[in-house]
Amino acid sequence: MAKAKVNLALHVVCRRKNGFHELDSLVCFPNFGDKIICRKNSVPNLSISGNFKRNVPKANNIIIKTLRKIPFVNKNMSVHLEKNIPVSAGLGGGSADSAAVIRAYKNLWGEVLIAERDTFTLGADVPVCIDSSFQRMKGIGEDVKRLKSTLRFYLLLVNSGDSISTKEVFLNLKFSNNPKLENLTPFRNMKDLVLYLKRQRNDLETAAFSLNSNLEETKAYIGALKGCKLARLSGSGGTIFGIFDNKIEAFEAYQKVKRENFVWWTCCSPVSLANSRYDIAT
Repeated sequence: MAKAKVNLALHVVCRRKNGFHELDSLVCFPNFGDKIICRKNSVPNLSISGNFKRNVPKANNIIIKTLRKIPFVNKNMSVHLEKNIPVSAGLGGGSADSAAVIRAYKNLWGEVLIAERDTFTLGADVPVCIDSSFQRMKGIGEDVKRLKSTLRFYLLLVNSGDSISTKEVFLNLKFSNNPKLENLTPFRNMKDLVLYLKRQRNDLETAAFSLNSNLEETKAYIGALKGCKLARLSGSGGTIFGIFDNKIEAFEAYQKVKRENFVWWTCCSPVSLANSRYDIAT
C-alpha cells in the first residue's frame, strides 16, 4: 500500500534564494492509500484503475518518472496503480506511489532504484513516504527523522472537491519566516499529542483559505463534530483532517459527513504511530 501522508503540523521556516521554501513538519500515515502492484517485466509500463484514475495523467506522472530511473535495461517492471487517494489533496498521493515503486523495485530485483538521499528529486514528499512512519520532515523534504511513539488514534479525512494549487498557495504566503516546531517531547497519551499540536500550526492554511474560503468552512465543520480533538488542513490542501481518539465517535462523524455532504470525499482510518509496515503486492 502507498499510504496517504498527513501533515499534523507544518511550519514554513524560510525561503531560500532559489525560491524553495524550507519546512518543519510532523507527519503521520493513516492505514489508507493507493494500491500498487508491481511485477517483473521486459519493459516498464503503467496501468491505472480506481476512483481517481481520471485525474492521473497517463503519460507524464511521478510513477513514470520513477520508472525512468531504472538503471538496468534487463531489470524493468510493470506497475498497476489503484488510485484511491484524491489528486492534489495535500495527502502526498503521488509521492507515496513513487516511494512504493522504489520499495517494490528493491524487493523484486534486489537493487536500489535511486539513492535515498536523492529521492527528493522526484518530489518533496518522497523521502518521508519511503518509510511511511511517524516522522519529522525538515528542509525541502530531504531531511527526515523517524520518531518513536506507541499512540493510536483515528483520522477523519475530508475533501470537498475544490481544487487548490500548491504553487498558488506558496505564492500567496504573506510570511515565509516563521518559528520552527517546538522541541519534541515524549507523547505519553493522546492529550499530550493534541495539546502539542494545538500549539503548532499549518502555515499554509491562511494562504489556502484566502484562495478558497470553502476550505475554512470545511475545517470549522469538521472541528465541530463530536469527539474531534483537532481539525486542520493537511499540506497545502485541499483535505481537512480531524483527530479522534475514540473509534465510535470517529465513525459516527464519518457517517454524519457522508449523510450531510454526500458529494464530498471522506475517509475514516486508524493511525498507529508505532506501525510503519506497508504492503506491496508483487
